[in-house]
Amino acid sequence: MTTKSPHFDQMASAGIRPSKNDISSRYAYKRKPCSENSSKKRIGCSVCNGACREIEKCSSFIPPYGTPTTLRITNHVRAPQLIDMLFKKFQITDERKKYTLFTLFESGGQRRITPDAYPLLTRLHLGPCEDVAKIFIMESADQTDIPLEVAQYINFSNQVLDTFIKKFYEEEEREVYKIKEKYEEYRSLLIKRLSEFKKNNVQDFEE
Repeated sequence: MTTKSPHFDQMASAGIRPSKNDISSRYAYKRKPCSENSSKKRIGCSVCNGACREIEKCSSFIPPYGTPTTLRITNHVRAPQLIDMLFKKFQITDERKKYTLFTLFESGGQRRITPDAYPLLTRLHLGPCEDVAKIFIMESADQTDIPLEVAQYINFSNQVLDTFIKKFYEEEEREVYKIKEKYEEYRSLLIKRLSEFKKNNVQDFEE
């Protein structure tokens, strides 16, 4: 499994890889104090609040994009539990409910993994090849599901997409023409039947 993370920057879990759009987000975590024998006090600039702090107390964790993170899970672990495990592993204190697991397909499709789903079973259903589909963790508010029917057009150029749209319009016009033909045929038949009905009524009245 592999994941994509937005806010705690390029994080991934046994099939969870980080998102390119999330490189700007960073979260601080506490590091173990340096040895007392350290002769120099190292100072680092934290992105937590823009202030410089002692690097022993606060620093930023930014995994390289696409770096997989391995977690040992069972088929009883649900999506929210997996996110909690990722947060615990990377010592992230942000609100977990802001994040969701997504399945990203090679075609560009994107599908949300529901809270009651089991990520391990999802990975098994997707197959072992991560070139076809990956599991990412991303911020829920910034992501939407992209159906595979839509995703198949994402990688086409504007010129090709314009051609598709033109074909769709032509097909739409043909369908409209067929509907109008059927309507006119039905209208003519209805008028004919009404005329016959009136004619028969007139004859009955004269008799």
